[in-house]
Amino acid sequence: MIVRELSVLEADADIVDDLGKEASLEYPDFDYVIQKRFWTELIKDGKGVALGLFDGKELEGILIGFYIFSPDNQEMIATESHWYVRKNKRGKGIYLLRAFESWAKQKECKRIYFGGPKSFEEFYLRLGYKIKTIIYQKEI
Repeated sequence: MIVRELSVLEADADIVDDLGKEASLEYPDFDYVIQKRFWTELIKDGKGVALGLFDGKELEGILIGFYIFSPDNQEMIATESHWYVRKNKRGKGIYLLRAFESWAKQKECKRIYFGGPKSFEEFYLRLGYKIKTIIYQKEI
């Protein structure tokens, strides 16, 4: 398994489409078309990154993230926007997380944020992440 940064063209290409469609089937609230447009613009602007997890030539996972200045902390922070690994490669996503942490450090980010369902909590805590806040959502 190797992780490498995807170019804007790769992040906007068919190589990612199959994985995005698979994620959409597993997570119905995930709108791949909108997300793809969002992360392509972030990458073009130099604020985002698409990291691909490869087994040989096969793309098995992807992590999309970006960094911004946080007025709350008065520092640069990084956060993931999308993270998906094929079911048969689950457990290998740690390579993407570590690569994203390295990318965030290169961008001089002081904090990194990940979201996810309650089932991810133990995983993040084991890796040294702390619960910062809980987000509530209501459709209006």
